Amino acid sequence: MAGHDAGAQNWAMFVSLIEMCKLNKTEPPSDITSVVTAIVNGNKQEDIDQLATVEV
Repeated sequence: MAGHDAGAQNWAMFVSLIEMCKLNKTEPPSDITSVVTAIVNGNKQEDIDQLATVEV
């Protein structure tokens, strides 16, 4: 088996994020940019709901 389990898990989360954006009719590139920017800027885990572009 090639690769690493963590890499597969990260890829699965990334693809899930893209598909969620498509289902919610939002733009994956801008949504992903917003989430990554918030993480880099120190967004707290307890504030994760504020990153959502739609109500879930």
